[in-house]
Amino acid sequence: MVDRQASLKEAFDRHSLDYDASFSLLNSAQTMRCEVWRLAEQLFPPGSRLLDLGCGTGEDAVHFARNGNHVTAIDIAPAMIEQLRTKARVAQVSQCVDARVASIESFDPEPAAFDGIFSNFGAVNCIRSLPTLRRIAARGLKPGKPLLLVTMGRFYPLETLVFLLKGNLRRAFVRLSREPVVDVAGIAVSFAYYSPPQLRRALGADFSLEQLRGLRSLVPSPSLEHVGRLLPLHLMKALDGFVTRFRPTASFGDHYVSVWRYQ
Repeated sequence: MVDRQASLKEAFDRHSLDYDASFSLLNSAQTMRCEVWRLAEQLFPPGSRLLDLGCGTGEDAVHFARNGNHVTAIDIAPAMIEQLRTKARVAQVSQCVDARVASIESFDPEPAAFDGIFSNFGAVNCIRSLPTLRRIAARGLKPGKPLLLVTMGRFYPLETLVFLLKGNLRRAFVRLSREPVVDVAGIAVSFAYYSPPQLRRALGADFSLEQLRGLRSLVPSPSLEHVGRLLPLHLMKALDGFVTRFRPTASFGDHYVSVWRYQ
C-alpha cells in the first residue's frame, strides 16, 4: 500500500505540470465538466459545505466556491494542491476553500460535517479498496445528503474500437483486465475500473442510487479528442445521448455519473 500510494503521489505531482493543458482546457473535457456541474448544482445549493475527493488542480473546488459553497478539497499530490491554492487566490475564494494534501485511502472526515461529497473524473478509480468510500461518506455526510461520483467505466466502446483498429489489443481491453495498469506522467499506476453494482455493494444499504448516467460512450473523450474529425459527430452525439441515458448502459462510457443518497 505504501509503495502504491507513493507511486500515485509522484505520478500526479508530475501530471500537475500539464494536467490543465492536456485535459482540463480541452473542449471535450470542459463540456463534460459543465455537464457534471449542471447536475451538481441541483444537489449542492449555495451555502453547502462540500468535500471534494481527489480534487486535482481545483477546477471543481473553485467553481463550487464561486457558487457560494465552502469546499474541503483533498488530493494526494502536493503539486495539485498548490495549483488549487493558486487558482483560489486568483478567483478570490481562498476563504471558501480548505485545500489539504491527503490520500483518499486514509482521509478521516469530521463526523456529519458535509452537505455533499463530490469526486470527479476518476479519482474513485485510484481507490484500491472501495469500502473506503463507505467509511468516508457514512462518517462525513449529514443524513439525507448526496454523494456524487464520476467514475471511469469498465467498457468504453469508442476507445475499444479505436485501439482494435490500431491493432493494440492490450490497450483496447485494459479496462477489463484483472489488474489494470496505466501510464500517468511516465509512471505505471494501478487503477480499478468499477461498475455501478460494485459501488452499490461497497456503499451498502445506507446509500440509495438516485441517478446514473454516462459521459461519452460513442463520442470522443478528452483522450480521444483527436479522432473526432474522423467521425460523423452529429450522428454519434445523438446515439451517445440515447445509450448513456439508460441505467443498464450508462456505465458503458469513458466515465459515468452516479448520485447516491445517504439514508
